[in-house]
Amino acid sequence: MADPLSIAASVVGLVTVAGKISAAMTSFVLGAADVPESARAALAAIDAMRLTLASVRQLMTKLSKMPRERKEMIHVTHLVVLFREAILSLSELEAIICPASASVGDTTWTWDAVKWLLQEKRITAAVQRLESHRTSLSVMLNILQW
Repeated sequence: MADPLSIAASVVGLVTVAGKISAAMTSFVLGAADVPESARAALAAIDAMRLTLASVRQLMTKLSKMPRERKEMIHVTHLVVLFREAILSLSELEAIICPASASVGDTTWTWDAVKWLLQEKRITAAVQRLESHRTSLSVMLNILQW
């Protein structure tokens, strides 16, 4: 099993980024007119990932009390790859949805349906990868909690 402290730090970072993306997406979904269904689906997927990561964070506090045989069912390499890929997917979504230049002077970056449609393919692809990572993470959680 990987070092619980480094896993916990990765999880906290992922939760933070997912929260930032979720806040921006929520603002768009609730505030824009004619929001595409893909935007609602993306928000749901990002929020599902946040919930799964919160479960991982809770599990990390109990990890030392788990049976060794159970922990050995999850390979360190799988965790490393899963967290690396989740970080890449969330980072891509963050770069698209929460650009660094979110505020320039008095002009604030806001999403509208046109901006969404211009980025929809990229966002949808990143969200699909994120859903795959969440599924893998959920399976690992089930193995550890079983």
